Amino acid sequence: MANQTDIVVILAALLLTLLIRSFQKKSCGLPYPPGPRPLPLIGNLHQFPSSPEWVVYDQWRKELGSDMIYIRGAGMEFIILHSLESMIDLLDKRSYIYSSRPDFPMAGDLMGWGWLIAALPYGAAWRERRQMFTKYFRSSNTSVFQPNQIIFIRGMLGRLLEDPDDFYSIIKHTVGGSTISMTYGLPIKKRDDPYVLLANEAIGWMNEGVLPANFLVNIFPALKYVPEFFPGAGFQKIAKKAKALQEKFLERPFEDSVRQMSNGDCKPCFLSATLASIEDAEESKYTHLQTVVKEAAGQVFQASADTTLSGVQAFVAAMVLFPEAQKKAQMEVDRVLGGRLPDFSDEPDIPYLTALVMELLRWNPMVPLGTAFVFWFSQLDLSSKPALPHKTTEEDVYNGYYIPKGAILMPNLWSLMYDETHFPNPSIFNPDRFLRDGKLRHDLPDPREIMFGFGRRVCPGKHMGISFMWLAAASMLSVFDIKKATDEHGQEIEPVLKPVYGVVSEFAPFKCAIRPRSKEAENLIRTASV
Repeated sequence: MANQTDIVVILAALLLTLLIRSFQKKSCGLPYPPGPRPLPLIGNLHQFPSSPEWVVYDQWRKELGSDMIYIRGAGMEFIILHSLESMIDLLDKRSYIYSSRPDFPMAGDLMGWGWLIAALPYGAAWRERRQMFTKYFRSSNTSVFQPNQIIFIRGMLGRLLEDPDDFYSIIKHTVGGSTISMTYGLPIKKRDDPYVLLANEAIGWMNEGVLPANFLVNIFPALKYVPEFFPGAGFQKIAKKAKALQEKFLERPFEDSVRQMSNGDCKPCFLSATLASIEDAEESKYTHLQTVVKEAAGQVFQASADTTLSGVQAFVAAMVLFPEAQKKAQMEVDRVLGGRLPDFSDEPDIPYLTALVMELLRWNPMVPLGTAFVFWFSQLDLSSKPALPHKTTEEDVYNGYYIPKGAILMPNLWSLMYDETHFPNPSIFNPDRFLRDGKLRHDLPDPREIMFGFGRRVCPGKHMGISFMWLAAASMLSVFDIKKATDEHGQEIEPVLKPVYGVVSEFAPFKCAIRPRSKEAENLIRTASV
């Protein structure tokens, strides 16, 4: 058992780390980007926002007259980007030095999620897994994901008809089931599927572990070497439990799928196609490639589940809050479909619905600070936001400002999506802003392109998420009215939309009424969801 001297030594070492980092010098005489005035040692730690930080950073942008804001604290340096020009110039055009990731001590090292493509530092291992992912799930190969999405979304309609009050869980199960099915070819139960439940539980722990403020080891990585029995090392017990779930999530569906392949029962999927592609590899290399395939498969669920769920959930919320947009979309859908359910071939003929999906992504950015890695500071309590930032691997200079090696770059997507220069009256939900003469505009920042990242770190499955959102919205609007719930007296209940911040931004479950638009719509749902 450790004594007080041991604890003092560790705290002193942590303090010394902060001191060293706080006095590190730039290699050139150029200034950092503008930012609030820091204090010695702690930097801007006392100024990190306790309210939604993307709004505060946008206010700093206006006060300082700069689209780049620099802050530092707890030994880390952050640069927040507010203009599309700077995001493209740095994260796209200079992606060779802006494509790495910082370490994730709790989630990556202790929970074992370091194999995720999204978390890997830029390098050979990242390229190998990403290439395997994109070779199969490329945007031109729609046959490997769109038929699957049609089946699961139509099944979702039937479940919503039976139990509309449970819409949140139904949508979550649909997104997870679709992803696991097209990845592993495994059969998915209509309710409480064990693969979906396992994946959601494992990813839930990962989302907790990746947030800096949840565990002090994320701020001071040296703590990961503290043994479990040491006072204050309770995070090690949490990590052990989460790691067991991570390993089960990675291994179980993989092994079950391989077993079904050997029996000839597995449907065509990412895993079957990718394993087939490495069959002729030399024995010495096959084991390595099999591990890469397994980890790439595990990435598919993590890459799509959170963002897609957030998008479909935001769609339901927007339809409750903005009934005029819902009615306009339904009129367009009715005119084109004429009493049938939509498929992807209908998209060119339903431009308002596409504009509605674009407005959803603008109105409620799934990741307001892009791939952020910041934390709030309030009364000595650290809590945090999403945690997948870009990290510089070299020093750089941009517009006369010095950008240090190891800096964390975050695009403030909320600021961009609420910039009145591009989007007048940004607080108003208005899909028409993306249309001109009945056609989609191409002179505005496209949320479908911006919300899924920049440069070499852009989400490789973004096209799958967007297509799922579009078909889910079109399908639900074709057969359901989505309205405010009512109480026992028939009075409308105003929905309480409580943000839940994790790796992506979403709403906590809220009440609404999802009802079939007609008897014909109800019959169509029952027929299609069989």
